[in-house]
Amino acid sequence: MRVAQDGAFANLALDAALRQAGALEPREVALATELTYGSLRWQLQLDRALAAHSDRALDDLDDPVRVALRLGAFELLHHQKVPAHAVVNEAVEVAKELKAGRAAGFVNAVLRKLSETHAGATAAAVA
Repeated sequence: MRVAQDGAFANLALDAALRQAGALEPREVALATELTYGSLRWQLQLDRALAAHSDRALDDLDDPVRVALRLGAFELLHHQKVPAHAVVNEAVEVAKELKAGRAAGFVNAVLRKLSETHAGATAAAVA
């Protein structure tokens, strides 16, 4: 959020957030780092994928909604260790934590559509 809203440097914002979170397991720190940097690194690709499944332009969405969508999309498309339903659920919870609870249904719908399309594309590529 600090990068999206304030133009903060990702490394400094992430370090501050991790310090504020307190004692975390190394795996949690690694996941937070991967999700943060990955969602920023792949932002253009993620936005294209999300736009294909959204009836609203991403530029018209509030920052917390975009952040939750990008985090979820990154995890769905690039970090496939977590089941899609868990990723979608977690992105909805992130939206709620970021005070975008009224958009939770929208986040759920867009990421569910993305996960279904991605799962179908992955299955077709394997076959």
